[in-house]
Amino acid sequence: MTIDATNGTVLETSVEDDEDEFEDLRALNLRELRSATDAVAIAQNETAGTVTEVELRTDEGLPIYEVEVVADDGTETTVYVAATEGPVLGIHTEGNGNESDG
Repeated sequence: MTIDATNGTVLETSVEDDEDEFEDLRALNLRELRSATDAVAIAQNETAGTVTEVELRTDEGLPIYEVEVVADDGTETTVYVAATEGPVLGIHTEGNGNESDG
């Protein structure tokens, strides 16, 4: 899913062909998940930049949003947000010769 960072409008959605992950996502009750817009807001509280991509995935059955953010200096940060209520699960930053996991 691609979201316009200025107004939260969904610009594009796509489905990857990962059969196991698709089965996990199909079993989710989407009404129990926070919205992609909420996940973007949470990610933007963690790091500055432009949101370039939001993806709903599962990791060991846990639904998560991967929110990709690019800073003005080109640094790319992925913020992993629990798709149900809960915290930021992790942050991964790479670019400009440095890489870190948070």
